[in-house]
Amino acid sequence: MRALSGEGPAHRDAVIQLHTLLIRAARKEAYRRSGHLGIAGSEVDDLAHQAAADALVARLETNRNAIYKTLFDARRKLRAFLIAHGHLKQDREQQS
Repeated sequence: MRALSGEGPAHRDAVIQLHTLLIRAARKEAYRRSGHLGIAGSEVDDLAHQAAADALVARLETNRNAIYKTLFDARRKLRAFLIAHGHLKQDREQQS
């Protein structure tokens, strides 16, 4: 738990480990309740990932929007890199 309040590689590793444990617990609970919830398959897995992300966000004292913005920015940078290096074609909408 100390590593979660720190910084650097130890913090990153602790967050990854906590997220993995949260997904495992959420997945187990989601599958246990899936019959009552009327969901199955990938919907159960998606629900487990959302629950784990929410729990992690609560633990790290940030908000979900900040995480989504970070992911959006990373995705945008990755896409720009792939386009610039010829691995991905640019959409027509983005060209204008």
